[in-house]
Amino acid sequence: IHFVRETGDLLGIKITDAENDAIDADFSDLTFNNISIRNAGNDCFDVSESVVELKALIARKVKDKGISAGENSKVRVESVNLKGVGIGLVSKDGSELLVDNLIITDTKLPLSTFIKKAEYDDPILSVDKITADDRISALKSFGSKLTVPNYVNVKELRSSEIESQMYGAKYGVETQK
Repeated sequence: IHFVRETGDLLGIKITDAENDAIDADFSDLTFNNISIRNAGNDCFDVSESVVELKALIARKVKDKGISAGENSKVRVESVNLKGVGIGLVSKDGSELLVDNLIITDTKLPLSTFIKKAEYDDPILSVDKITADDRISALKSFGSKLTVPNYVNVKELRSSEIESQMYGAKYGVETQK
């Protein structure tokens, strides 16, 4: 599903077997109650230049990112439950991704912040509570703001170093166009 310049409130979306991104939102202002995704070939939920409020997201078997907030997006989520996701939560390019509760299992890279496009400011990623089956790690670019519980293992790198590990190089999958 691709939302472009849309405004509205949606009760719920359930998608199974998405070939690429399951949900994209560009230049939109949306509120979702529940999103459930199973088997996405790329991102579960990808937002660009958008404002999004989301009560609950459940994702299973997503090859790339659970939530990808990019290009000055403002995303607020109450609850995220990810299992079998390549990369959990990503905030990049001036975006702000705020999550109250994250449950995450079987994920190579749980959290990341970086600048992909030089014309944007540093991103913000904040997660209040994390429940996981393994040690949680994060890649944070210099200058970005990452607020997570103190047990998260944060590695700080240049944005270019983080980006070089994304898109199938080490984490996730190559973007299909």
